[in-house]
Amino acid sequence: MYKFKGTLLVRKIFGKYGEFAIGSIQTPIGQFSVKQSELDEYEEGTYEGRFVISKIQTVSGGFGSNKLILESRATLDKIHIDEIDEAPVEVITEADPITEDSNIDFEKVEASAKSNSKEDLHNLFNEQEIATIEQGEQVTLDPTSNRGVFRQQKNYLKSNDWKFNMQEQAWYLP
Repeated sequence: MYKFKGTLLVRKIFGKYGEFAIGSIQTPIGQFSVKQSELDEYEEGTYEGRFVISKIQTVSGGFGSNKLILESRATLDKIHIDEIDEAPVEVITEADPITEDSNIDFEKVEASAKSNSKEDLHNLFNEQEIATIEQGEQVTLDPTSNRGVFRQQKNYLKSNDWKFNMQEQAWYLP
């Protein structure tokens, strides 16, 4: 594990299966791409903070202009945001990371962006989370769950007027 002070740049992209977020992190040892479900909760912008990186790997980004494109990707274990700058970010086309998981029902993910029924609530959350949501208390999503389910949970909360607090990494009702 590596701990760094750095800058996380989050970009929102609208893909075939809905909106998703990708990021890049600038650290003292270099710049790395970040493609994790946790980023879907963040708004587009630049975030100064401390980051715990558990893994750095090189992955193939495909081919382009007679070149092999390689990407240095970091896996973040913890994100501690100090400062937030939600300035507009340059739009770049990327493949949706959700397509890497063949076990995801894409129609459910798309439908969840408009969901607010009790049935959806019971299908997406466990009993403890449901009780917390019904009481209007702060909700923290589990980023280790399936990316499709994570995105459905985020969409459900967003469609029901919940807001994401980046410092606390939790959802709340305003």
